[in-house]
Amino acid sequence: PQCGCLHGEMCQRTVAGSPERTCVEEGSVELGAVCAWSVDCVAGHTCMKASTADGVCARYCETSGDCAGTECVRFVVSADPVGACYIPCDGVTGGGCPAGFGCRAAYVERLEDGATIGATVCGPTTGASPSEPCAAPFDCAPGAICLGTTCEEVCSMTGIACATGTCTTLSPRLMVGDEEHGACL
Repeated sequence: PQCGCLHGEMCQRTVAGSPERTCVEEGSVELGAVCAWSVDCVAGHTCMKASTADGVCARYCETSGDCAGTECVRFVVSADPVGACYIPCDGVTGGGCPAGFGCRAAYVERLEDGATIGATVCGPTTGASPSEPCAAPFDCAPGAICLGTTCEEVCSMTGIACATGTCTTLSPRLMVGDEEHGACL
């Protein structure tokens, strides 16, 4: 959202979770590149993070129609929600992210209707391994997903098999784009 800023400026929240926006100097980090804060990104983009560490610049959105081939997911949970288009990466192998990052698959909320959907986000390569405890969607390392309170290995229902266990369909189904992800249980 641009909120009437001048050329060379962009509209950003300057306090996390606050609905207040202000015009700041436009950032220079492009879509899909590494950022530390939303003000680092070019106008119309925000820094989407899987944790408190660095993230990647993603496009702001109001509906999934604003996103090219992905979904508009609720990015900031507040009285004034903000959406960002998730950037597709490989939630099974953890690949498809900038150097030093890994891909995580998780259940998230679609902004326009509140539906629970599958999405991917690039984040640090650290996190809990399969069978270790988790409390939030992105607590697990790339290639793992938080189910309840435990990280489980992510698998592809049509491709990559499990190292241990059986690739099991999740409920609700974890669709990321056209690929169904499961968990090795």
